[in-house]
Amino acid sequence: MVFNTFSPSFVFADEITDTPNENVAHTETGDALSAVSQESNINTNIITTESVSDEEISTEENTNNENQSLSETSLNSETEENISNGTDTNPAIVETSPIINIEAENIATSTSEATSTAMTGNNTTESGNFVTETGDAVAYVDLVNVVNTNIVNSTGLIDFVQDVLGYENFDMRDTFSDIFDPTTAISTPTCGQDICNPNTVFIDMVNQANIDNDVTVVADTGNNISIDGSGVITTGDAYASANIVNLANTNIVDSNYLLLVFNNFADMAGSLVLPNSDFFQSYFTQKSNQFGFLNSNNSADINNNVTVAAGTGDNSITGEGVSNITTGNSVSTSYLHNEINQNFFNTNNFSMLIRVQGDWTGKIFGLPEGMQWENTSAGIRLYYSPDTVGNNNSSAITNITNDATIANNVQVYALTGNNEINNGNGEITTGNAYADSTIFNIANNNIIGSNWANLIFNIYGNWNGDIAFGQPDLWLGLSIQNTTKKVMRPGEGLSYTYTIFNRGDVTAKNVILENNFPLSALDFSKGPIDKDNLDGKTTWNLGDIKAGETKEFTVPVKILPSFATNTQLPLPLHSTVYSDQPDSNNNDNSDTLMLYVAVKAITSKKLPAKPSLLR
Repeated sequence: MVFNTFSPSFVFADEITDTPNENVAHTETGDALSAVSQESNINTNIITTESVSDEEISTEENTNNENQSLSETSLNSETEENISNGTDTNPAIVETSPIINIEAENIATSTSEATSTAMTGNNTTESGNFVTETGDAVAYVDLVNVVNTNIVNSTGLIDFVQDVLGYENFDMRDTFSDIFDPTTAISTPTCGQDICNPNTVFIDMVNQANIDNDVTVVADTGNNISIDGSGVITTGDAYASANIVNLANTNIVDSNYLLLVFNNFADMAGSLVLPNSDFFQSYFTQKSNQFGFLNSNNSADINNNVTVAAGTGDNSITGEGVSNITTGNSVSTSYLHNEINQNFFNTNNFSMLIRVQGDWTGKIFGLPEGMQWENTSAGIRLYYSPDTVGNNNSSAITNITNDATIANNVQVYALTGNNEINNGNGEITTGNAYADSTIFNIANNNIIGSNWANLIFNIYGNWNGDIAFGQPDLWLGLSIQNTTKKVMRPGEGLSYTYTIFNRGDVTAKNVILENNFPLSALDFSKGPIDKDNLDGKTTWNLGDIKAGETKEFTVPVKILPSFATNTQLPLPLHSTVYSDQPDSNNNDNSDTLMLYVAVKAITSKKLPAKPSLLR
């Protein structure tokens, strides 16, 4: 798969209410979402040498011109559009044979226009006292141009993810496992030295690409006006985002690739979870053994004209009495990544950038050996330094000529201000405004025998989650031993057996087992493990538990004589296990067992005889 986009998993209200009463006109708008996803896919050659076809694949010339235009406006509603049209794909299937020729000449022009507008503001009150409250507005454009791209014996994904469910983890472990094939970049059987003779694969490609993008994104909750009267204006938050990936004249041969852009339109409490250290050691530190000769001639002309603006101010109150204006935060950012005329030849490249518009209070767990991280002005950056060229054991000659022209004209506006109260007094409170653009220009690149990953995360708010390379997943089970009684008596003994299993993919460090029970109920003093005892609570330190490891032990317990009343009572034991690192599934970290304690026996005494009244 070359491109995929996830739809937002949320629904916004679509109503505007105007409920005047005798004294106050009340206007309240719902939230608004405008989402545009657009893909242009021209002259994509997908070539595999595992199936039988011809000994020679020759695409003399592919000339394509594509024009796409899309405009969406959302007024207090949810709007989504996915476009994939005008696609021209030239698949080629090649069998391993004494001589394989792969030739392609591609000329393509892609012109894209996309507009996304989400609006909850622009409300007007004519006269009298009023209250105006506007909802949040989210607008974004996801645009991908894949032009003159040749994919040979490779797997990968280009993906956009949009989310407002900031309390959930974003787990990428399955995505990496699905994409990164261990037989692709490390050793491809179809042309290893023990299979192919020298100089048996010839790849000749000529690519010319012209890409022109015009993108406008507007999220507006402001521009609310009272012509004559006093009242209150409160505006929602505005989020506007433009995300563009231009992949032009790129040849991906015997490689794994991933390009991901993630946007979270709110505060985020969840963690970003990646594969564990072993995965990265396997895929991004080993050198491959592919392709011996690479000749490339590249030229590129890249022009980026980007305007990003966020506004919460320009509010006014013209009354003579006491008034108050409070504005939200305004944040405008732009990220541009140009990867032009690059040859990734038997190398491994991983880059991850996290841009948090608020404060980050989390940690990094399990950073793989050799990976570096730093807090830069652009954001939190994690990366591997590119390694050296690996051994050249297979046999191929690759000749590539690339010419690319790319123009990006991008305007992004997030607005919550520009509100007016005329001829009256009142209060104006504006929401936060976040405007952002992310642009990848990847042109005239040759990725051969390599693992390549580039990830961007935009969090529009505060983030208190973690960056985790793998996570522990502790499971706890309880059982009762040394008794079959359904009802126990004070002073009797029994045993609890604890089973703790780490089902995760990293070691759980400094594991703590915590027992909670009623006051003056249980005595754990004879347990085999060092512990902290409090009345009603016992805490044990179990040390580290490796991934896949199980710890099991049995502890003798005595029911205290003081736990006795004149009624039968339940005696619950609730146990929980946790470690230094957040667990991937807290639902199986606890277990509860229930005992019942019998009625305390009442000793009857013989009463003295009453004195006789008879003498």
